[in-house]
Amino acid sequence: MTSTYIYSERRKEELKLWPYVPMMSIYTGTYLRLIRLVAYIHEFVWEKSYDDPWNPVKSSSQAKANGF
Repeated sequence: MTSTYIYSERRKEELKLWPYVPMMSIYTGTYLRLIRLVAYIHEFVWEKSYDDPWNPVKSSSQAKANGF
């Protein structure tokens, strides 16, 4: 992170972002883990990925028929 700041062409603008650097560990360590846990629960309990519009109907029906 420091080397990025040293070689930056806009140091003054990026200096304002330094107070947020310690919060990145909280964001990745806590918040993203919570979001991932919720996604796993939705998948394993309610099988939400079968209802996603991006998932082709043919694939979803084959997965359900084969027990996946």
